[in-house]
Amino acid sequence: MTLRECYDAVGGNYDEAVRRLISEDNVRNFLRLFLEDRSYHDLEEAAKEGDLDAIFRSVHVLKGVCLNLGLDNLAHAASSLTEAVRGGKQPSEDELMEMLHQIAEDYDTATEAIRSLD
Repeated sequence: MTLRECYDAVGGNYDEAVRRLISEDNVRNFLRLFLEDRSYHDLEEAAKEGDLDAIFRSVHVLKGVCLNLGLDNLAHAASSLTEAVRGGKQPSEDELMEMLHQIAEDYDTATEAIRSLD
């Protein structure tokens, strides 16, 4: 899969990522580092524990990383959860589960596409 195909597959912004990170090689390198980033896994743990402060911290980091990489779909999903729990707000259990499910789907799509890069 080419880098542009990867971005198309994940609902990302290829042109913005290359502009921000200067070259395709840099984008590839940062995408590979994304696979090692702990923020998504920290979010999963925080959600299991029901710790809203930890959910906020981890999803906020995930959102920032995704915005910098141009992973727009995942960034949008993370942003929705960030705003839902900002300042200790408590979304309903259904809302929280729906947002977490969307993040999980988008994360899985992104990591699968990144692993498929040429």
